[in-house]
Amino acid sequence: MYVPNTRIGAISLNLYTPLKHLNPAFKSQYDLTINQYIRRRKILISKNLLIGTQLTLQDIANLVGFNSQSYFVSTFKKLVGQTPSEYRNNFKK
Repeated sequence: MYVPNTRIGAISLNLYTPLKHLNPAFKSQYDLTINQYIRRRKILISKNLLIGTQLTLQDIANLVGFNSQSYFVSTFKKLVGQTPSEYRNNFKK
């Protein structure tokens, strides 16, 4: 489930497209920045891991590519409206 290199620079290189062209094109097509899209995908994957495994929050954060558990938790809460632990517990009810 590891999210491969999702840095914008790597994406730009793989697509042979300069960042100054890639970011605006992506935003106009999807109404999200590339970073916003990447974060949402990571959260979607982590939601599946939270309900389908017993992995720790630290393990999930590492698997989906967050640099720290605290950044993972704050990003998750901002996008989902609850912490990863609350999400996991509410899903089990």
